[in-house]
Amino acid sequence: MVARLGHLTQAAERLHLSQPTVTGQIKALEEELGVRLFERTARGVKPTVYTEKLLPSAERIIEAAEAMATSAQELRQELSGKIRIGTIIDADLVRIVELSARMRTRYPHVEIEFHHGLTGWVLESLKKQTLDVGFYIGEVPTGSFVARHLQDLKLCVIAPPGFHKKLKNAGWNEISALPWIWTPKAGAYHRIASRLFRDLRLKPNVIMEADRESTLINLVAAGMGLSLTREDVARSAMRSGKIIIWDKAQLTAPLSFVALRKRLRDPMIQSTDSEIAEMWNVRPPNAAKP
Repeated sequence: MVARLGHLTQAAERLHLSQPTVTGQIKALEEELGVRLFERTARGVKPTVYTEKLLPSAERIIEAAEAMATSAQELRQELSGKIRIGTIIDADLVRIVELSARMRTRYPHVEIEFHHGLTGWVLESLKKQTLDVGFYIGEVPTGSFVARHLQDLKLCVIAPPGFHKKLKNAGWNEISALPWIWTPKAGAYHRIASRLFRDLRLKPNVIMEADRESTLINLVAAGMGLSLTREDVARSAMRSGKIIIWDKAQLTAPLSFVALRKRLRDPMIQSTDSEIAEMWNVRPPNAAKP
């Protein structure tokens, strides 16, 4: 974890240990192996050449230990432990309450942790194994990840009611010139909107960023500019008179449940994924043949 994050304090926080404990374990490991593993820098710590060469072996050791624990858990035939789930957008969209209720009923010894963030953060956290599974909007990169498609989300362009005349006969050229409220790079809407304008060979007039749909709606309602959001959220806001929808844009994005391919045999991940599959009425995967 120290090698991944390059920082002792951050590693200690992820491991739920004190920094002196992590420092002591690093020192003990250095003495046992007879090599220096890290060098201190102004920003944290830097792995030495020994660490870079030994890290693959360390990862294989950890994976083997986890595999043994998984086998023991299968023998006990009673699921227990912790599952860390990355959530995005809002709780209703990814049905957190329903998932919690099902897990608590079927697996009473499993501790569930929900961690909320932007879409891109989910994949990065799965790589670092600070999350076990998570939700994702957009096309999932192939290779390291396995994605279960749950549904297609409809997206639309929203604008302040005062922009009605500007939108009436507008095309994408006129739309791109109007002020836009963007989302951060780690967000799904950022990737989708950026690709859209790139394909159109247009550059949007971005004036600000916001990372939550509720904030986007409020900023648009205040007359700040246009934005991209889910159609169901936009329709609700439009019925209350907050915003209007530019009806010439019809976009979709897949919502998926994702996990690291190499961890698919983990019983905790398999069980959570099976609950998701049943909730969303999609076919459960065969972990042996992903």
